[in-house]
Amino acid sequence: MGLNCYHHCLVTQPDLWNAYQRGPHSPTFLVRVLAFSPLHLLWDGPEAVCVFFVLSGIALTFMVGEGRLSINSYRPYCARRIARLYIPYVFAIALAVGTAWLFGYRAASGYSTWTDLWWKTPLTSSALFDHLLMGGLAQYNSFDPVIWSLVHEMRMSLVFPFILWAFLRLGPKISLLSSLGVSLVGKAAATAIPDTSIAGSILATAQYTFLFVAGAVIARHSIELRARCGARPRLAPALMILSGFLLNFRWQFPSASDTSLFRIASWLGMHVGAVCLLVSVVTSEPFQAFLLLPAFRWLGKVSYSLYLIHVVVLLAVIRLAPGHLPAWALVLIVPPVSMALAAAMFAAVESPAISFSRRLAPKYSKPAFSKSSSRG
Repeated sequence: MGLNCYHHCLVTQPDLWNAYQRGPHSPTFLVRVLAFSPLHLLWDGPEAVCVFFVLSGIALTFMVGEGRLSINSYRPYCARRIARLYIPYVFAIALAVGTAWLFGYRAASGYSTWTDLWWKTPLTSSALFDHLLMGGLAQYNSFDPVIWSLVHEMRMSLVFPFILWAFLRLGPKISLLSSLGVSLVGKAAATAIPDTSIAGSILATAQYTFLFVAGAVIARHSIELRARCGARPRLAPALMILSGFLLNFRWQFPSASDTSLFRIASWLGMHVGAVCLLVSVVTSEPFQAFLLLPAFRWLGKVSYSLYLIHVVVLLAVIRLAPGHLPAWALVLIVPPVSMALAAAMFAAVESPAISFSRRLAPKYSKPAFSKSSSRG
């Protein structure tokens, strides 16, 4: 989620936003280096979300466990998952709406058209209804832009026990291929049907099925993956390099025509690259040791609060500034302020929500599927 913070800081700048949209932009050295080189990995937006969805698939697999699917296990699972995600979400939305009201819904001059999309109008009853139900309709998401991915996360979380149930019966190969097919169909349908409708929004969720299933495969077969990579010491670093190339695929060819074929290749590269990255991390002790450093452990703990709050901080800083703030200033100001407020939000909101979710279903038993049903 830290990458998303830098991503949103940079897309406030007109040239970088235009380059990100693959539209007309200033051909300066800085824009070329940041947008169309491996450095783009440092501020990837959707690519970071794909990695997060694979991580979610891994975490949810361990959360659901290996018992039998039943209503007695599914209901408490849903109750805990909804409480865990929904309470901090409502707080963040209320904070965004209140902050936008304080600033009088005025636009910020000198920034990109992306910046002008947010905090323009008061909260309507339709928008309130959509936010409360996590409908995910694009026309109502004007206060905290990051919630689009949380809507997909919530939906996939609620159906994930059934996805895992199918995976344990089909095995990893068929599950990965079938989920990739579902994702491709969802991507094609979501392209044709805008996410301003419920159907379009749900189809947009379906396109991420492969990432969650891949996370389940990684979680269920982590020991086997470690053994294979352990026998080939160069495999994990090679996967890491490959993941960087695939995640950054569309930014390494700035002159490529934005055809349907190129967009599909970029989309596939982004998804497969996210999976390769997590496989390389899971199978490499040096990578894991690096991510277990105290700073990364702390960042992981507050990452959900940071994800929810960082754009609110960014938009507030922009409107508080007496004039236009360049990208370097936003990068220096917004991340540390966001991290400080995320720590406070974790202590005041997210941590109590976690405790409440555990009290909500104290008899929840993690096992929800039978190990004997797995072919993998």
